[in-house]
Amino acid sequence: MRTALPFLLLPLVACRDVPKETGAAAVLQDCAPAMVTEHQAWTPDDLSVLTQTKGLVGVAVADLTGDGWLDVVLTTQAGTAFLYNDGTGELAEGTPPEIDLADGWPSGQSIAAVDLEQDGDWDFYIGRARQPDVIAWSVGGSYRVEVLPDSEGSAFSGHFADADGDGDLDLMVANSYFDVEAEDVVAGLVSGDENRLYFQDGGRFLDATERLPADSLDGMTFQAAWVDVESDGDMDLYIANDAGPWIAPNLLLLNDGVGNFTHAPECFCDLAMYAMGVAISDIEQDGDPDLYITDVGGPNLLVSQGDGTFFDGTLAAGADIPPTEQSMTSWGTTAVDLDRDTCDDIAVIFGVSGSNADFVAEIDPTWVDGAEQPDVLLQGDCEGGFQAVDWGFGDRERGRSIAVGDLDRDGRPDLVTAGKPFLRTWRTTGGCETGLTVRPAIGTQAIGARLTVTIGEIQRTSWLLPWTTSSSSAHEWVIGLSGAAQADTITVLWPSGQTTTLTEVAAGSRIDIAPD
Repeated sequence: MRTALPFLLLPLVACRDVPKETGAAAVLQDCAPAMVTEHQAWTPDDLSVLTQTKGLVGVAVADLTGDGWLDVVLTTQAGTAFLYNDGTGELAEGTPPEIDLADGWPSGQSIAAVDLEQDGDWDFYIGRARQPDVIAWSVGGSYRVEVLPDSEGSAFSGHFADADGDGDLDLMVANSYFDVEAEDVVAGLVSGDENRLYFQDGGRFLDATERLPADSLDGMTFQAAWVDVESDGDMDLYIANDAGPWIAPNLLLLNDGVGNFTHAPECFCDLAMYAMGVAISDIEQDGDPDLYITDVGGPNLLVSQGDGTFFDGTLAAGADIPPTEQSMTSWGTTAVDLDRDTCDDIAVIFGVSGSNADFVAEIDPTWVDGAEQPDVLLQGDCEGGFQAVDWGFGDRERGRSIAVGDLDRDGRPDLVTAGKPFLRTWRTTGGCETGLTVRPAIGTQAIGARLTVTIGEIQRTSWLLPWTTSSSSAHEWVIGLSGAAQADTITVLWPSGQTTTLTEVAAGSRIDIAPD
């Protein structure tokens, strides 16, 4: 474990100045700091579904009405609420769509929005605690419910990808625990609920959990992150487990291309930690996906070496958040270019554990899981390094979840956070002045797609992997250009293996893109 040190906000450094011009692209500029400002907030007085404080809280960001503006769905164990965008970025609770359940939309603790049929309508996965998980299929403006078999665990995350290479989306459910006592975990008396893998077949989901190694199933998993670690076109799985020193460490499972998974025992990524969230980003700008993993006692950065192996780059990159009473327990996380300087920043949600705070004392008796732990932003320096910055994003309540989407369509990514018991939206301003937005066109299976953008000599890579702990972000890329007038090329490698390339894409563009 890292030694606890005082947590300091380091001085803000502006974006790099890159002296390069090509065509219409201007010299990349130094940028003003970004500002991330709380815009709207809801508590139990505003949304009755926030009355329940057990389990996690899930949020999904998607354009539910087809008007081009992103909406938000919130699920808790007290119910599910739909918040609709008024066309300016303001959200308000509205009437849920019709669903074929007598009691309306089910409650849950995790949610994912996904277009399973590639028809432009959003379907939903809702993960529940000790009740069956469900898929809500959109059918002509209303929803029919499919109950997933053998799904009565405690579903902390449900994430989609094409696991078996047949062109449609499959589902991995990360099951963790419910009402487990810390002393029982330490004594080896309990384990996590069993993770589940489902393959989609003809509009329904079939249990395919036997495709996973037996010892990858019951490790108190918070998030099972799809990521192509070898860049071979197959979606692999990184299993992020809580209570790793006592139950099971994190695991990397490699996909053989048709949905059979095996351990990667020499990945150097099997950390025995208290993992709650995984953010995926090309930290070193080498085209390989790196992993930022939240924890009790400070997150960890695993840097990919491009061959399925990793090294711990946390301290060298300045990506550590030293454990203090104000920064002890981190949950959801995401990589997002908030200041539009072409490289990712990392947002990390913090919050006291509550009933499981005894875990902290078991790890290190000197550690304190403080009642108020502000969320943290790490600014990427475009050279593989980070520093904590004060951009106004520092909520001190019991945070759990985060999702991303450009709610006001100003070309800057905004944030949605949720916890116990609250929901908030955050507007991003400042930063570099130019960016653009790329979205998969209707009918395009794009989960796992790899986007590469070039601006002069600068090249950046990102993946359409919108899943976060218990939640899902908008299915779009919001790309910073660091003051350039255009992206010289944008290339998307689709899960099908097809490639689409656009040239001279002007700043400010909003583009729907599909395979050629």
